[in-house]
Amino acid sequence: MKHHCPLCQTELVERHQTHVCPRNDIGDCRYDAIELLNQQSESINAMVAHHPDSIPSQASERVL
Repeated sequence: MKHHCPLCQTELVERHQTHVCPRNDIGDCRYDAIELLNQQSESINAMVAHHPDSIPSQASERVL
C-alpha cells in the first residue's frame, strides 16, 4: 500500500523506518514525519517523568 503526504498528497518515501515527504527536503512541503516522531517521543518521556508511579515496577504487574 502506498502512503501519501497528508498535506500535499505526494507519495511518501521510506526513511529511517518511517515514511517522509520528499518535498519537505526541498522546502515545498511542511510535513516532517521524523520531527513529529521526535516530538511524540519527547511528550511520552515528559509524561513518564511526570507520572513515574504509573509505570509497572515488576513484570508481574504488566497487563499484556
